[in-house]
Amino acid sequence: MEESAKDFEIIMGEGQFIGDRLLIEPVQTTDGIPIYNCYLEGKSISQLRQATSGEWMQLWGTLEKDTVQRIGKTIEDRIR
Repeated sequence: MEESAKDFEIIMGEGQFIGDRLLIEPVQTTDGIPIYNCYLEGKSISQLRQATSGEWMQLWGTLEKDTVQRIGKTIEDRIR
């Protein structure tokens, strides 16, 4: 997957993907809450979205809940 201007990389500091670079592709939605496609080594691994409560949800994929929250927190830190 080629990185576009809006895509960004995050490096996980702990958990399942420690030390791995994940490519994050934000996708705007009609309700204004973006969806984040997550790629590892060019392969799609998950699609995440932050609920209005602040909790991160996995729309599809097979990541464990704590991994979803770690990736979501890292995305949050990156986009702020």
